[in-house]
Amino acid sequence: MAETKKPVKEEKKPEPVKEIIEKVKEDSENLTDIAKKEEKIAKIEVEKPKEEKKELDTKNKTEKKSKKEKLNLPVLVREYIVPLRKKTRKAVRYKRAKKAITVLREFIVKHMKVENRDIKKVKIDHYLNNEIWFRGIKNYPAKIKVKATKDSEGIVRVELVDIPEPVKFIMARKEKSKQSAESAKKKIKPKTSEEQATEEASEEARAPQQTEEEKKDIQEKEKSSVEAGFAAQKQAAKTAKHTMSAKQTQPKRQVRKALKK
Repeated sequence: MAETKKPVKEEKKPEPVKEIIEKVKEDSENLTDIAKKEEKIAKIEVEKPKEEKKELDTKNKTEKKSKKEKLNLPVLVREYIVPLRKKTRKAVRYKRAKKAITVLREFIVKHMKVENRDIKKVKIDHYLNNEIWFRGIKNYPAKIKVKATKDSEGIVRVELVDIPEPVKFIMARKEKSKQSAESAKKKIKPKTSEEQATEEASEEARAPQQTEEEKKDIQEKEKSSVEAGFAAQKQAAKTAKHTMSAKQTQPKRQVRKALKK
């Protein structure tokens, strides 16, 4: 009988340490990549509503800005007591009121944060200007209280705060005249072309129909009356020329004589 050979088990050789370390690193890298991917997915899911909120906020802001621009609402309102004496004293005496207005503009441009420090964007009120020039070009006020309002367009309008009583009276009178003019315009509405056409048609229908001979007679009568009026005027001028009285001499002025000794 042939003897059956048993399969000999191959003994596994121990792997070197370097290979084990590389395998462990590869496994760890795979695990870290999976974890990073999961973290990214979670972040995207969390950030999506945030981005949607940001988009909504930007839309609301743009809508608010557009509404403000349409209405031209004030963005910034402030009151200042502007000192004018310090810088205007350097100017010539007969140009100090003019210099005071430039100083006021520069002060407001600085404190209201106007773009590029553009002085042209500062609009001074008529009554404020009159208050600075009230005592003349030499005697300007040392300081003045002012109200500044900035629009959405970046234009700053400056007004007087402490308005004197006579100026208040003038302002009230002007407002009253404006209101009366507006009410008069509302009462008298301009007629449209259709209304005018209907009125003309109704007048033509009411008027009696005249023949051509009657129209010619009326025109001739008007011409004759005009000619008769011119002739009467000429005759009156001739009579006034011939019957004109002598020119009325004015009485001589009595000159004051010197006092007698």
